[in-house]
Amino acid sequence: MKKFFLAGLMVFSLAFFSCDDDDDDNGGGNVADCEALGEAATDTGLEYAGEQTKANCEAYRAALEAYLANDACFPDANTKASIQAGLDDLDCDSLN
Repeated sequence: MKKFFLAGLMVFSLAFFSCDDDDDDNGGGNVADCEALGEAATDTGLEYAGEQTKANCEAYRAALEAYLANDACFPDANTKASIQAGLDDLDCDSLN
């Protein structure tokens, strides 16, 4: 549970520190969407950390996937790779 809480906090932090102030399209998504996507990932991550159900896990997975799909949110490949690794470790199929 601690792992998912920390992952949620990491995504939340990235939402505020990795986005530029402009809303130009940077070739892979809109920077203006980064905050909303990061907040959605954080909120669903916290819900999942509080109650580890399959539905909460799948909602968290979907929010992380949406965040990762917006390349404009990531200043470097290492940050995106770290979040992707956390997503890859998320096992929703083992939950009820």
